[in-house]
Amino acid sequence: MNGDCIFKDDMPNILDYIEEADMIVFATPIYYFGFSAQIKSAIDRFYSRNGRIQSKHLKSVFIATAWNDDEVVMSGIKKHIDILIDYLNLDNQGMILAKGYGYPGASTEKYYKEEAYHLGKRV
Repeated sequence: MNGDCIFKDDMPNILDYIEEADMIVFATPIYYFGFSAQIKSAIDRFYSRNGRIQSKHLKSVFIATAWNDDEVVMSGIKKHIDILIDYLNLDNQGMILAKGYGYPGASTEKYYKEEAYHLGKRV
């Protein structure tokens, strides 16, 4: 914790950008009621810089999309997001938990794009 990560890849560069940023935006599809493996892996790699990330009190936004409209799909990720926000000392600016994107044309019928637009303008 709070040292160099043992993996040798480009993640330290990404973490440098996060430390310089005012806000971090997380966007992910939902797989089995949680983050995608790619974003989960990136978040896990924050561990080497937790103290610095926590002390910045970065603003954060979370956007997640799910295939179906079932409310239970978002309950797990919402809980995970809330815990992550608290642990990393992030300033939650909002979240969009978009359900029902599992068919062609869903993005033209749903109101989430407008919600995302207004969230973006607000932050």
